[in-house]
Amino acid sequence: MVLHFVFLQRIANLYPATASLIDDLTRRITQDLPAKQQDILKSYSKELNGRILFMGTPPNYDENVSKNLPTILNAIRQKRKVQIKYTDNWGTPSNKLRVPLMIAISHGDIYIGCVSQHHPDKTYALKLQRIESVKLLKENFEEDPKVVESLRKRIRTGSLLLGDQNPQEEKVVIYFPKYAKNFLKERPYHRSMKMENAPGDEIRVTMKVEVNELLKQWIMYYGNIATVEQPKKLKQMILETAKKLVEKYE
Repeated sequence: MVLHFVFLQRIANLYPATASLIDDLTRRITQDLPAKQQDILKSYSKELNGRILFMGTPPNYDENVSKNLPTILNAIRQKRKVQIKYTDNWGTPSNKLRVPLMIAISHGDIYIGCVSQHHPDKTYALKLQRIESVKLLKENFEEDPKVVESLRKRIRTGSLLLGDQNPQEEKVVIYFPKYAKNFLKERPYHRSMKMENAPGDEIRVTMKVEVNELLKQWIMYYGNIATVEQPKKLKQMILETAKKLVEKYE
């Protein structure tokens, strides 16, 4: 139990939305432990702290992040607008009114699906970790069921981050060597992803998603161990990127 506590305390910041909950939980339980066990916990923490490491850098954790999610969930539930301080991909800060509709979780990150106020038929995503602060406003908004369904479709087809506003699902077929099976199973690209044994020493991976830049990047992460069978346009996207890489490093 003590070892589990030490591990939880060390990795709490890896999950901003639950870090404060984990900290609060471990603190409360620790307070109820006998003095001797509290001393053991402190001793273990000191000994193991430098042995539980993040490869690269630790998560960039802001203590306010975990406080922002409940406010956003409240806004979604009550259909109220929010004022959000945010920094985009290019490092540009903003402080704008936002209309949050949905929460999406993708590859370990939490995103807020919003509808554009200037283009009410379009939706976009904000990364929770880049939100500095959220203020719940008194102003309500009216949901358009068509826009809500459109946002659901973008999330469902994997197109929320780098895809079209009106995504089209396509069947994607990729072959991998069998030794990649567990890794793929642990880190699926999409909920629709299925795996089956193929002739030889390969597995056949299928999914129904939008073919976009995010999918291309995911496949290219695996380098030459991934072979796309269909669709043809996905193969072409990878080929064009590969040519540019060759030109760059020749």
